[in-house]
Amino acid sequence: MDEIKRIGSPVVIDVSGKAYRVAVPLNRIPSPVWWVFFRDSGEWTSVCHPRSAVLDGSCLIFESEAEQVPGWIQYIDRWIASANGQFAVGWKRQQVERLQSGEEQRRRLLDAKSKFRHLS
Repeated sequence: MDEIKRIGSPVVIDVSGKAYRVAVPLNRIPSPVWWVFFRDSGEWTSVCHPRSAVLDGSCLIFESEAEQVPGWIQYIDRWIASANGQFAVGWKRQQVERLQSGEEQRRRLLDAKSKFRHLS
């Protein structure tokens, strides 16, 4: 499982008055589940909120005044780390469930084979 990472510096893609539209490049396109974890990250301010960011392919995009961009980047790094952590826990849980499911299937198959062994 590869973690999502911010790569490179933020890029201003549009300016409207004092508001900058900023793109933050990621190393790959996040999964929908990861995106839910990102958007539900708990730490935020009235200015920097994960639900104010949008995902466009492998870029996070947000709008901000220039002086607030460094704060946004700090929070985005925290939100990415939080989403990665939650995603890893879910991924590991899923792997364990798959293994347990496979073991349960093998146990049931062995039980079924032994149940009908006397019919030969």
